[in-house]
Amino acid sequence: MEFTWGNLLTLAATTGVVTALLNQGVGALREWWSSSKKNTANARYLSLRIAVLLERYADTCYNVAAKIDLYQSSRGHDGDQITKVPEVPDYPVDDDGWKLIAPDLLGRSLSFPNKVIASQKVVDAVPIWGDLDDLVQQCMEETLDRGLEAWNLAGDLRKRYRFEPQSHVYDYADHLRELKDAVSARRKRQEEMSAVNIA
Repeated sequence: MEFTWGNLLTLAATTGVVTALLNQGVGALREWWSSSKKNTANARYLSLRIAVLLERYADTCYNVAAKIDLYQSSRGHDGDQITKVPEVPDYPVDDDGWKLIAPDLLGRSLSFPNKVIASQKVVDAVPIWGDLDDLVQQCMEETLDRGLEAWNLAGDLRKRYRFEPQSHVYDYADHLRELKDAVSARRKRQEEMSAVNIA
């Protein structure tokens, strides 16, 4: 190849264009990488806040259900006659963070307060067909269901965003399940006794 000023200018222009494109590409890649890391950090932070809130809610549900169970097992001498499913505390306000949560967990998290409202509506409808004991019983069952659901959702959030599981100083999930099983067995016995009395 013969050296000419035209060849030199072509080489310089091509090199300049390639260098400019590479600089732009590397800059865009660096910006994308930084943004991606920030988005992941924001999603992780919000998911942990939601998980902690839901774990606290599961604790509240267990305490309410235990008070109702104590009331029922002591025939009203101890515990409380509760007819309200615990309300879900307000979620954190973080519009940008919410958009970054995985869609399946986002849907479950945002739908959960509506499930709690629906559970309270089920409890509120009991007087149509039952008495105060039925009302309290239904409240306990709905509270246990929502408490377990909150605990499981919190665990799924922790797992997806690679946080350690909730430390088990007190294993709410096991106690919620045990109480739910005991309540279900008690309800079954009551239904069987009612069927025998009717017959």
